[in-house]
Amino acid sequence: MSGAPATPEVSVIIPCHNSTKTLGLQLEALANQTGAPTFEVIVSDNGSTDGLEEFVEGWRDRLAVRYVDSGRLKGAGFARNVGMSGAAAGKWMFCDADDVVARDWVAQGSAALEIVEVFSGPGLRVTEDELTDGLAEA
Repeated sequence: MSGAPATPEVSVIIPCHNSTKTLGLQLEALANQTGAPTFEVIVSDNGSTDGLEEFVEGWRDRLAVRYVDSGRLKGAGFARNVGMSGAAAGKWMFCDADDVVARDWVAQGSAALEIVEVFSGPGLRVTEDELTDGLAEA
């Protein structure tokens, strides 16, 4: 592959604070999106002490993911804003580190953002067993 990577159409921003226990399921769900336009994932670290930056680095071979430091001020809102300010795309989608998005979440959200300015979609609650064992195939 030569040249610079394509500019993503969508930036998915995930505010995080000590989220390594749950974030893997969310990143796995994002890595397995179907029908999605080109997208990047921005993990915005709001002062974690659990090795989040190294954890995110381990996903770069499966996902266009970037780590940004948003620890200057506490709060998910600040972390979202820092992530958004570094986004390469003009469309922004937000999810949380303890969620698991649907397989077509990026595709559906991106399509919705062609029509409306703000999109919010449903989430799937993850149990403690699923954190340990992984999600069953739907």
